[in-house]
Amino acid sequence: MAAFTFRVTGTARPAGSKRPVLAGGRLRTVDSSGPNGAAWRADIIHAAQAAMDASPLEFPLTGALDVSLVFVVARPKGHYRTGRHSGTVRESAPSHPVTRPDLLKLSRAAEDSMEAAGVYADDAQIVIERLVKRYPLPGVDGDEAAGLLVEVTAA
Repeated sequence: MAAFTFRVTGTARPAGSKRPVLAGGRLRTVDSSGPNGAAWRADIIHAAQAAMDASPLEFPLTGALDVSLVFVVARPKGHYRTGRHSGTVRESAPSHPVTRPDLLKLSRAAEDSMEAAGVYADDAQIVIERLVKRYPLPGVDGDEAAGLLVEVTAA
């Protein structure tokens, strides 16, 4: 199987805790991530579906899957120098984002969204997973945009 890849631009949001709620006599599951979490999951679904439409692969993918998720987190403004060196990262700025949200909750939101988009039938198919949370890489046209890079291949 060829690699299936896509990118989502935006601020990554974690999956919230799921809890049961009784509404209209029916039990529903509610995610506590709120409207920002729902919007992020919708962005992932939209990007995945657009990439699926352009892909020669058949979906949902079957069998064991190897998934790579790279979350690019925007650097805080305090990490950058000012004045004539504005735009340059301070030497004292941390090299890795060790603050919230945690990587496993970010990945859960992405996995669930890709399942909802129809990339695969069940996230239990993921047998190998690489997770990365990093700051943007500097580039010729400015820093890389915050968001998510996804690659799915057969395991």
